[in-house]
Amino acid sequence: MKTLSYISSLLLVLLLSCHNQNNPNIKTTLEYVQCAKNAVEDNKYMSIKLTKHSLFNDIEDPTEIFYIIYCYDKKNPSFTVINSDSTKTMIFDKENYFLIDHNTREIACINKCNNNGKKAYWNMKNHAKGYLREMPYYHQLLEKDFYSSSQLIHNSVTDTFIDGKKTKVFTSLTPMGYMYNNITSKYDIPIQHSVYSYVNVHNYHIDSVFVKNITNNDFELKTTYIISDISFEDKQSFFESILDFSKSIYYDYSFHNEDNLPYSMRGSTNDTINDVIKNYPLVSIHGDTTYIKDKNSWILLNLWCKDCPSCIETLLNYKNEIDSLGYRTLENEGIEILAINYKTDNIALLENIAQKTSSKDIMYSAKGLNTHISIPYLGYYYLISPDKNIVYKDYNLEDYSKLLNAKKEYKNY
Repeated sequence: MKTLSYISSLLLVLLLSCHNQNNPNIKTTLEYVQCAKNAVEDNKYMSIKLTKHSLFNDIEDPTEIFYIIYCYDKKNPSFTVINSDSTKTMIFDKENYFLIDHNTREIACINKCNNNGKKAYWNMKNHAKGYLREMPYYHQLLEKDFYSSSQLIHNSVTDTFIDGKKTKVFTSLTPMGYMYNNITSKYDIPIQHSVYSYVNVHNYHIDSVFVKNITNNDFELKTTYIISDISFEDKQSFFESILDFSKSIYYDYSFHNEDNLPYSMRGSTNDTINDVIKNYPLVSIHGDTTYIKDKNSWILLNLWCKDCPSCIETLLNYKNEIDSLGYRTLENEGIEILAINYKTDNIALLENIAQKTSSKDIMYSAKGLNTHISIPYLGYYYLISPDKNIVYKDYNLEDYSKLLNAKKEYKNY
């Protein structure tokens, strides 16, 4: 079946080549793919340094650096991602996902074929793809499961000059809303996804990648991946050293699978409003600090992050309610909304989002809160009673009917 799939892909490439011999964009792309295939045949390993710069609405996020190693083993291709301070190592192959966390002294081993581990393996693998977005095309041989074959042929190729050097730019424009079809929402989530791969014309390596996502024409995420330190040095001994869990360095590590992952590796499993949550500082965009313990009314904990399109959609929904009704629906039902970002303390970023969503009065930062309360999705909602009990929780508010019914049926108030 794998051979058939490979032959089909090859025939597709040849067919495109035959029907597009006069199209220089297609020709250049095919030359690039062929160069990539040659690189795989000649080398088993490739390692790179990946520097990630992000701007959200032109507000800078902290720079991230990763070291990535690819192993082109046809039977079991794999890749390794190591963050810059070497506190975390992620290893993927066709069957397993390993996370070695040097901060918490724990190792997670998840088997893809284990029914309980399938979801976790898939989630972690696809989150890692975020670090690897639009890497050189010879990664296609890391199996279709690792990389989308739809990105083998870009929409266009152009020439440009960067720092006086001629560079080819591979451009891909894709509507990304389909990625979130599993999220039930009253609104569509239109995302325009643009990728510009800057390719060195001398060796066909990608020097950098620029990715732009536009959501609802109001929010723009620009990410630049700088690729450097490309090496084809043999890394066999390095691989073996990482995966040798009998080494003395791992003696005091705890080993976990999907069934017994601790909260430090999956996020907190707590879903109660305990003293830690009551006393966790919530910082407004005005610099004021408040605490849940001081609230005497019904509260909606709207836990969100900017990486979550449906979360942004909820904030925009609040704005639509104000624009059309003059108030937020839940506040009119006696519920105070706390829109809490649990990932960042970048007040300038939150202020920018609050401005676009008319949320300045409800916007808070509580970086790290997810280590103390369960947030199983990127966005999550808790309805808290005045006596600090969780009355309702879900990842989707829908039309508020379930939440309001839970409030109505709560006997203590």
